[in-house]
This record gives sequence, C-alpha cells and structure tokens, in this order.
Amino acid sequence: MTGSSPIVFENTICTRIGDLLVFLDNYTATEVRLELRVLNLTADVSDTTSIEFKWYAQAVCQDIMELMRRNLTAFPEYRKCELITIVNDPVKLLINLTFEGNFPVEELQRNVQQYIVASSQLQEYQYSTVYTLGTLLIHYQDVTSQVNMIFEVMNMTWSADLLDATSPVFKHHIELFSADVTRLLGSTTRSYPFKQVDTIMFRNDPVTITSVLIFKGNHSEGALMANTSEIIFQNTPQYSYNGKIVNLIGDLLVYFSEWDSVLHDAWLANMTLSIHDFLYEPDLVDPLSQKFEEFQNVFCNDIDAFMTNSGFADRYYRCLIDNIANTKPATLSFKLIFNGTEGIPDETLRSTLNTSAQHITVAGQDTLYIGSNVFSFGDVQNIAVNISDYLTTTIPSTTVMSVNILLNVTFTVLNLNYTRDLADPSSTAFLNIETPFCHFFDKLCENRYPDQKYDGCRINYFTTNPDRVNFDLSFNGVPDPVIRNNTFMALIENAPRRDLNKQIAIMVGPLAIFEQTLITGG
Repeated sequence: MTGSSPIVFENTICTRIGDLLVFLDNYTATEVRLELRVLNLTADVSDTTSIEFKWYAQAVCQDIMELMRRNLTAFPEYRKCELITIVNDPVKLLINLTFEGNFPVEELQRNVQQYIVASSQLQEYQYSTVYTLGTLLIHYQDVTSQVNMIFEVMNMTWSADLLDATSPVFKHHIELFSADVTRLLGSTTRSYPFKQVDTIMFRNDPVTITSVLIFKGNHSEGALMANTSEIIFQNTPQYSYNGKIVNLIGDLLVYFSEWDSVLHDAWLANMTLSIHDFLYEPDLVDPLSQKFEEFQNVFCNDIDAFMTNSGFADRYYRCLIDNIANTKPATLSFKLIFNGTEGIPDETLRSTLNTSAQHITVAGQDTLYIGSNVFSFGDVQNIAVNISDYLTTTIPSTTVMSVNILLNVTFTVLNLNYTRDLADPSSTAFLNIETPFCHFFDKLCENRYPDQKYDGCRINYFTTNPDRVNFDLSFNGVPDPVIRNNTFMALIENAPRRDLNKQIAIMVGPLAIFEQTLITGG
C-alpha cells in the first residue's frame, strides 16, 4: 500500500497509510513575528471572527505568499502565513510566518522584512514611504527633511559644561530651548509639518547653538530655513541687546546674523509713475537740493494723506522719493514703507492710490493728480525690509517704537559658596540669592530713566572657578546706548562697600561683587 504525501503532525513528519499516521522524521519549525504599521485603515477590525478581519487576513497573506514564491531560492523553507490580530492606535498587523527548520529568529526576521520591502513597489503617503499588502498601505519609513539652524547666543559666557550633554547647565538650557522651538513650529497651521528637534550642540568663539530640526515630508533646505527663521522672528520676544535686535528662545537671547535678508519687520513698495506735462529742472537730479526736497514734501504729503485714510492706515510708515528721471515722459521712482511682516498686495496698493487721488484727463489719458503734478501708473515691486533701516530724526515722537531693552551682565563674586543647587533656578538656594539681589536692583533702577521703564531683574546662572553671576536687567522704552554705563555708575555710587579678603567689594543683596568688574563693564 502506498503512503500519502508527508504531513506535519505535532512535532513529527508523518505519512498516512490507511487510518494510520506513520512516523517519518522529527519536525522543527521557526516562527517569525512581523509587526507592520498600517496607515490607511481607520475602521476597528480587531475582532478576529469578523468577515472584515478574515478578508484582510486572506488578502495580506496571499500577497506575502506570492512574494515568497517569487524567490524560493532565498526562502525554500517558507510554509505558512497567519494574521494573528489587528491592533489599534496605532493600527498594526501582527503576522506569524512559519519556516520549516531551525533558524536564528532575529536574522530570519530581518531578512524577511528586507526582502518584502525590496520586492514591493514603494510610494509616498502622508509623509511616509509605504508598500502595499492586499489593500493596506504598510509604513516603511518616514519621509523627512532637516535644516541646521545656527544661532549666536548673546547672553551666555562659555563654560565647559556646554560641551557635556549630561551636565545640569546643558540640560537646563536645552530643555527650555527645545520646548520653545517645538511650541513655535509644532502648530498645525504651519506651512511645513514639524516633527522634532533632533540634535543640539553649543560651540564657542562666539558662543553659538546649533539645532537640527526635522520636518515631515520632502522640502528644500532653503525653504525650511526661511520659514523657520520668519516664524521665530515673528513669534518670540524681541529685545535691544548691546545695539542688536535679538530674540528670546527658552532662556537664550539669539541673534540671527545669517538671515538678515529673510528676517524682516516691514515691507517696502517700490513704485514708478510717469509724470505728464512736466517741466524738468536740473536740480531735481540731486536728492539734497532744495528743489528735490520741495518736490518730495509736496508729493509725499498727499501720499501720507491717502494712506492714513485707507486700509493701510495701521501699517503705513512713510514715503520717500528715490529718483526723478529726465525721460520722455519724466518718471518718478519712490518708496512706500509699511510696518509688519505680511506682504502688501500690488493691486490693493494701486487701487488705494487710484481711488484716493483726483483724476484729470490729459491728452485723452486718465491721470492721477498727486502733489502738484499729474501721473500715470508704472511698475510696483515689494521687498521685505527692516523698519530700522528707514528711521530718520524727522519722524514725530509718536512713531518712535518702544522696545524691550535687556542688559545682560556678568559680575565676579567674592563670597559665592557654590553648590549644585545653584544650577537649578527653581531651587531654594538659587532663589534665596536671586530675591534680595534683584530687590536691590529694583530699588536702584525704578523710575531712574525718564524714557525707559524698568521691568525687572532675573539671575540666569552662577558659575564657579571663577565664581560669577550672570543676570538680566529689563527695561522698556526708547533704546539708549548709555543706559548700561549709567546703571553701572548708579550702582557704584549707591551700593555699600565691604573689605573682603583685602579686596574692595560692592554688596548687592547677599553677593559681594568685585568692584573692578563694574568699572570694566562686567
């Protein structure tokens, strides 16, 4: 009697003869578990007895079986595919693949996964590279782009702790910085979907912080650089710091030295008009001449009136004439400056001039009467600029921008008993020094300057070897380059002195400040 084809029974390989299973050999098998994340399944199909589950199980395993059959040389021992379950949040397939024989599980699992991916057609879906099993899109890897952002740190002196990612000082600054960047870029309304802050490091001379920012999807580095810079510029506090405009991220004041062309707080509209029936005078070539100045005053007075009575009233800043050219007809090139980072629509600007100016027909052509001449439209070009580039001494005082002024100071301390608690700004030891120290400056600076309002004091950190304190004094008002020196002089004049270890110290709260550091500016 002839036996049937070999069959597997428990841990043996048998053949059937009549009603009997006859032993042929021992049977060993290796099971590989695959966990595959699914991106396009929203329904709950966790019930393994449901028709939907069984349908997905058949379709997925059918595709896997076809892939295995295409390469029997690599996987001749493949025997079975079974979808164990579909879990939710995130949606995953848990699949068991059975191979006859005894194999290292991790190596076999890695080879199987690599083969399935290599044998599938990859495509992009929702910022991911995916492949298909049945009708399900299986996640292979994220599609990401990155940009390296380098900021100069203005309120930090260098220390070796900034090279040690495990040091309390490093962790403190990085945690605050990363949280702020994630909050700024993580909004769902942003143009580029943000994933994470990947790497942060400090470098010296000058002190800089480099952050590698990861975004979902495939984007150019230039676009990410411009967009990220603008978001930070628009949405973080700005300060006048030692003559520069800086932004606060976490507890770090950063300066955007490389992106001046991207970062802006104003828009400039370059416009060209043709002048009709105009008698050109040679003095109009010189912008410093009386004729040029008179022309500009009359023309810009009308433009000022048009803009301040239009939808641009809350953004319009000023009008400037660039050039009056002796062409036929003569042409006038001028600039209109607007506050804010939002662009100025060309057509809205043209429409404002068109509806505000008196219309006169000249030689059958409709023209605009502005100042004391008639004009027709030419070109308009919008450029992002910084409003500070267009400040003049003739601007009325009501237009002077009030800004936050931050004085960052480092003093040598003669009586600092440094402990690890001083690395934590929330610790009792830290606060016990900061409170009386800043109370001294509160009394010293309150109502001292008529054009700057004192806003407070904050200690940033302490260092040891040498013993130093780094702190900020905040003001709000008109920037004044001498406010730093004036504050130091007030401190020298008003603070009590003490002889400490044969050195003259100025007492600020509980801290004995080495007097020479005040004289040299900290």
